[in-house]
Amino acid sequence: MEHNMIIALHGLTTMHSNCMTDVRIARDLGYDGIEIIAPKLKRFMDNGHDVEELADECRKANIPVTCINALADQEDGHVKSQDELWAECEILSAAAKVLECPTIQIVLHNIKPDGNWKEVLKETSFLAGKIADIGAQHDIQFQL
Repeated sequence: MEHNMIIALHGLTTMHSNCMTDVRIARDLGYDGIEIIAPKLKRFMDNGHDVEELADECRKANIPVTCINALADQEDGHVKSQDELWAECEILSAAAKVLECPTIQIVLHNIKPDGNWKEVLKETSFLAGKIADIGAQHDIQFQL
C-alpha cells in the first residue's frame, strides 16, 4: 500500500517570522505544505492584510495550507468567553476557506475534569459541536 505523506512546515518552528515569510521558507526548503499558526494569521489580518494576499502567495509558491493551528479557548493566559470563541471560529473558518485549508485544529485547555469525566465529555462535545457548525458554513473540518 502506498502512502502519500505531506511534509508541512509547522509555524511554531519559525515562531518570530510572519505568514508570508513562512510560505517562502516552506517553498525554499522543499516542504509540501504549511501549517499556519493562528496567532500569526491573526497578526497578518490585524496589520491590514487581506487573507487573499496570503492565498496568492501560497498558490505561487505551490505550498498548500494543510492546517490552521489552533482555535483555542485561551490565549496568553486570557480565558475566552464562548462568544469570543465563536467569533474567532468564524474568522479562522472564513480565512481557511480563502486559503483552501481543509482543517483547523481545536485546543480546549479550560475543560476541567473535577473528577467527573462525563461532564468533560459533555462540555467538549458541546463546544466541538458548535465549532463544527460554524466551520461547516465554510466547508471547514476540525481536528481535536
